[in-house]
Amino acid sequence: MNAELKLHQKRILSDATILEMKLWEVTKTKKYPDGIKYGLIVVNIKLKKKVSMDNHTPKGHHYHIDDEEFDYEYKGIEQLAEDFYSLVKVHLGVSL
Repeated sequence: MNAELKLHQKRILSDATILEMKLWEVTKTKKYPDGIKYGLIVVNIKLKKKVSMDNHTPKGHHYHIDDEEFDYEYKGIEQLAEDFYSLVKVHLGVSL
């Protein structure tokens, strides 16, 4: 699988909240039919709360709210970003 890193951002949003986003363009395969691999996470270490989205194999597209995991219907990079920002705002009260 060929992979080209398209985005890597890591920021401290507050003294307790950390954001990290990685997005790769990959060869379309059965494992990555959309040609994208990503990992997005915001963690508040004081509250022990997190929101993350990723699509590693074998699970495919999904997201996490703290320790719970949910399926995610991928509809493109722009929608992925909107959905991630919305989940972070609702669950952690942080605007990205």
